[in-house]
Amino acid sequence: MHANPADALPRVLVVAPAGEYSSPKTLARLEHEYSLAAELDPQWAVRPLALARQQGRTVLVLDDPGGEPLDRLLAKPMEVGAFLRLAIGIAHAVGARS
Repeated sequence: MHANPADALPRVLVVAPAGEYSSPKTLARLEHEYSLAAELDPQWAVRPLALARQQGRTVLVLDDPGGEPLDRLLAKPMEVGAFLRLAIGIAHAVGARS
């Protein structure tokens, strides 16, 4: 039994167009990203789960594996050990895709 009902819900990320109007190019990009779901390894990539409609806009729903967004990590100086762990992880992810 979960202490908090929200703990029972899957964690997701939602990618939505910035404005109210979605250009055909933006919709095509979301559709393309969704089409890659079967090719992405969850060990190194956030996998798309669905294309959905939210508040009248098409959004891409992604599995949320947890972690920290890269832009937050790079917003301040990083300790050398943390930087090297991050660099190694990125190199492994890129190497696995090659």
